[in-house]
Amino acid sequence: MTSDAYHLNQINQEFLEVLSRLKQHTSLLDDLADLRQELQQLALSNQSLVVSETVQPQEEQSLIHANLVELTAQVEQLKQEQLQVQTAITSLHSQLQVLERERLIFLNQLDRLYGQTLEQYTQKLQSLPMEQTIDWSVRIMLQTCSILNSLHTADPVVIHGNVQPSCILFRESDKRAFLIGNIGKELKSYKAPEQEYGAPTPQSDVYAVGTTLISLLTGKDPREFQVQHDANYSFNLEEIPLPSSLKDVIHRATQYKLTERYQTVKDLMQALREIIFPKKS
Repeated sequence: MTSDAYHLNQINQEFLEVLSRLKQHTSLLDDLADLRQELQQLALSNQSLVVSETVQPQEEQSLIHANLVELTAQVEQLKQEQLQVQTAITSLHSQLQVLERERLIFLNQLDRLYGQTLEQYTQKLQSLPMEQTIDWSVRIMLQTCSILNSLHTADPVVIHGNVQPSCILFRESDKRAFLIGNIGKELKSYKAPEQEYGAPTPQSDVYAVGTTLISLLTGKDPREFQVQHDANYSFNLEEIPLPSSLKDVIHRATQYKLTERYQTVKDLMQALREIIFPKKS
């Protein structure tokens, strides 16, 4: 990845962290509001006892007064805490706006330097004849696989874990693809099923290449092609006018069980190469 892409990833990571804190503060504010309401109701109950015409022992009256004073103090303290949390929420909103502006600036820079994301290219692809769409998509994913192979064979191994059209940039001038990190969107449409329960594996990136190919070739969310089979699912590509060899590659790459997929992106690369450069019989 380039330094610009790394910087963008840092911005997005900070964006997600601030967003997480914002959600926590908002939840805390709701809890404080509920607690404050309960305490106010208790205070009102105690106050009604004080003004009640019922004659009560002096000791009990004193206890009620003490409870009322304590509850009133707690309500006031909660009021102050609510104000502090609300101030923090306002500050977090401002931080999000700043980060979003900075993120957009970097995305524009990336557009100029490294092209547009494949997400932005999807509509353009759908206007091309299917043969061109297939050739273009497979070539781009070959480059993506090459980048992933470098990550997977590094020491220590690096797994991307979020391959999707919005994380792949294409530069028209030299037909090059660039893989960047998470830019703020983590779409389940492209993620391997095992990522729901734990960390991604190299085979998770293989799966994501397959689902990204489905999106590029159809212009649709991959989940539109999912077919449920009891506890798992597969992708039904029968209605898409693709060569059977390409369907087979996508089918294997997107197997529900990671052990049934291509075990390395290098294996997937070889299969994709044979789509464009079929072996002579």
